[in-house]
Amino acid sequence: MASSMKEKEKEGQFPLSNLQFDVVLLLTEKSKALEAYEKYQADAKPCAELSALIEKMKQSDKEFCGQLKEYLGKCLTKE
Repeated sequence: MASSMKEKEKEGQFPLSNLQFDVVLLLTEKSKALEAYEKYQADAKPCAELSALIEKMKQSDKEFCGQLKEYLGKCLTKE
């Protein structure tokens, strides 16, 4: 129980909870990946198969970004 109280005290010191921070980091990493896919896709133009695979990855990460943004909104309004 004492550790639980310490965790609550720590959370009060930071503007985001660990969970909120993790979601922000996940969103950041997915956003970086989307940026990288643009470069990789340009490099892969000669190879239609690789270009299509990168496009699928890009679309998937875009969907995950949308879901993460939605979840982050829920996380921020809970507190």
